[in-house]
Amino acid sequence: MVTDVAKICRTFHHCGAVIISPFHLLTTAHCLWDYRDTTGIYYVRVGDNVIEVLDDEEQDFDIEKIDFHEEFGVGPYLNNDIAVVHIKRTGVSGGIRFGNKVGPACLPPRDLFLSPAINLTVSGWGKNGYDQPQRQKGTNFVSKLNMAVVPVIQRATCKEEKVYGPEKISLGMFCAGLLEGGPDTCQGDSGGPAVAFLRLAKFHETRATLVGLTSWGYGCGRENKPGVYTQVSAIKWTL
Repeated sequence: MVTDVAKICRTFHHCGAVIISPFHLLTTAHCLWDYRDTTGIYYVRVGDNVIEVLDDEEQDFDIEKIDFHEEFGVGPYLNNDIAVVHIKRTGVSGGIRFGNKVGPACLPPRDLFLSPAINLTVSGWGKNGYDQPQRQKGTNFVSKLNMAVVPVIQRATCKEEKVYGPEKISLGMFCAGLLEGGPDTCQGDSGGPAVAFLRLAKFHETRATLVGLTSWGYGCGRENKPGVYTQVSAIKWTL
């Protein structure tokens, strides 16, 4: 798990991202789109757990460039919500150093079928609550990396009128969570991973595989409003 941090007078957590190589990360396009011409205000931090504490494998990197999906936002809201972050290759740096707490996620096969039986692990430093009663309890500030397990929701269910309707969910999206409300991603988790442990044919073993990126939703943990994720395997784009 990686955090993009904005450098404006002081640093703060902005969005999540996912390591896919020593020099590349995936995140959602909407995280960085508004400041795409001033990417110098961001940098990448990996290996962080508690934001205020310097962790053993914590590393910071400047951003070289960001490649946004060329059809980001074309069609439904936040369609093709994906971007590749390239970190700067400086000096003799070999890029991100992998260790016990820092490593890449495997990319999914193109023909991946997202069954409702699949449970996903989602994580981030996003808010623990979005609605007014939760804000009053002071649950919006998170300094430690959190995680939750959420089930994939059948596409037809997600497109029902009482959920998000047939027009908002594209083939490049999927929903995950509980329709009765409960564990969910929230504001600040965008760009972070939705990972499943899948058996990958090319490795002949089960590995942590990046299935989705946290993209959008209506509130957090609300009834009939589960999290919506970019389906990495469905995006027609060369990574």
